[in-house]
Amino acid sequence: MSQLQKSVFKSKLQALPEDVSMSHIMPAPAVAPRRRRQQYELKPWSNYFAQNLTYSSIERGVRFNVYYTPPVNGGPLFVFHHGAGAAALSFAVLAQNLRDPAVFAADGRGVLPGFIAYDARGHGHSEYLTPPAAPTPTQRPPPLSSPSSQSSDAPAVGPGEDPQDYSLETLTKDFVWVLNTVLADPALADPTARLDTASLILVGHSLGGSVVSSACSEPYVSELAGGRGAAAVTGVVVLDVVEGSALDSLATMNSIINSIPTRFDSREDAVDWHVRTMALRNKDSACVSVPPLLVPILATTAARAGSADQAEEPKYYGWKMDLRKTAPFWRDWFAGLSTRFLTITSSISKLLILAGTDRLDKELMIGQMQGKYQLVVYQDSGHFVHEDVPNKCALTLYDFWERNDRNSSINTARLKIVPKFGTFNS
Repeated sequence: MSQLQKSVFKSKLQALPEDVSMSHIMPAPAVAPRRRRQQYELKPWSNYFAQNLTYSSIERGVRFNVYYTPPVNGGPLFVFHHGAGAAALSFAVLAQNLRDPAVFAADGRGVLPGFIAYDARGHGHSEYLTPPAAPTPTQRPPPLSSPSSQSSDAPAVGPGEDPQDYSLETLTKDFVWVLNTVLADPALADPTARLDTASLILVGHSLGGSVVSSACSEPYVSELAGGRGAAAVTGVVVLDVVEGSALDSLATMNSIINSIPTRFDSREDAVDWHVRTMALRNKDSACVSVPPLLVPILATTAARAGSADQAEEPKYYGWKMDLRKTAPFWRDWFAGLSTRFLTITSSISKLLILAGTDRLDKELMIGQMQGKYQLVVYQDSGHFVHEDVPNKCALTLYDFWERNDRNSSINTARLKIVPKFGTFNS
């Protein structure tokens, strides 16, 4: 090869764009390199939800961070559960779209949907609790299941150590507890919200899809909504998770995790990395969903030379959740998912939204042909389908609710929405 050919070949290699699909061959560096990036305006939770509450459970050992928007005039209540490593604000833009008048067509009664989204244990702004000291003989211990919101007196506990219990059973019990606690919170009592009779639609992404499917199975379903059980649930929606594909991907999970930068210079850099690598394809959603995934890494520096006084200042931002410590539970999360989803009682409608038709396993293909659930596929999105195409997801969720809610009187024909994929069990 001549020198000219070598130089041309070399220049072409240097001009090739970074290929995220090669991350399993050439892992990303431990620290994300500085790059010229777009400008990102980080968005607060208050742009998308009405309230930010905390509920502490001594029994569960967690102070859960919850975002809440009440339904209006008998509207449905969407209850969201995020995937592993994500956080509640992953659903922020989807919730915003579900309240868009172009999506949710009011029928003159001013009906609007409500939302519950929370950070699972070990994720986002939820915290573990330090076990409280044993009560003295003159003290009465707090009830194990009593709710505690920001407006009430919280237990005298502080941040604790991660017990590293991420089993599907534990996460399902967390979900049921949070849902029941929010619905029973007297501070949220509002005649227009009608939380005691609201139709619930449980929406879970990835791991969250397994959790909501488990919550609608025995023995948990009878405990939902303060004992209303399956009668309170209009539908279950699973976002981009299939048992077969999930189990097959476990062998490469460690390689994928190793390819992710462990820290960033700023939260904006983390947003940039997600958008640039197409982990998230929607910049607006990334600006609100990525910051809760990070915690500041503090560098201790001497306040002045030769002094014992020290000050701490943010140095980097790292991940709140270390996915490696959930590895013992990966198979537990997804094994039997297809069966759990398909065997949910027929009174609860089921919807599966995928980012590709090749993800269906045999059991789901048979269930689809038998009309046991509705299937919708978006080819123009990645794994975070609800973040990548939130408007499409909102239209699909609205249509799913209106078609299956026995109490709904809204006329879907006004939107002329017709499912393009699959059918559903009415």
